[in-house]
Amino acid sequence: MSSTPDDITLGRLLYEIARIWRARIDSSLHMYGLSRAKWHVLLALEEAGNSGLLQRDLARACSVEPPSIAYLLERMEQEGWVVRSTDKTDRRSKRTRATDKARTIREEIMAVSRQVESEVFANLTPETYCQIQQNLLQLRDALEKTHPPATDDHQGLKLS
Repeated sequence: MSSTPDDITLGRLLYEIARIWRARIDSSLHMYGLSRAKWHVLLALEEAGNSGLLQRDLARACSVEPPSIAYLLERMEQEGWVVRSTDKTDRRSKRTRATDKARTIREEIMAVSRQVESEVFANLTPETYCQIQQNLLQLRDALEKTHPPATDDHQGLKLS
């Protein structure tokens, strides 16, 4: 799928790169019984610490709708990745925490993620890599300034 710069818009190119990247990450996570959606949940829970997150806050952190996160969390609980319990301050709410199984595998998966990145960018010089990274950070900042991030950015986040 080789294109010239005149054949493709920057937005389309970023979309295609993200699609390919998601497929690579999904493939590498599959051997652990994880998907990007599950991994995204585990990362959000890790950032929250031992107290975990309320289900609605977790949905917001993962940019998915509450019914979708509920289904995903049910599956993840059955698989031993998370535990859910009634929140002590609001009995109508569920609080989710990562299990030891999830915390134990974190470093291994981070290593896999770094390996995928190394493979993808192996043909770039460190200078080119840094320049691309800086340019993409500038693009992200410009996009955020002109339009706040959407809260429903879960397209492509496979909930399995």
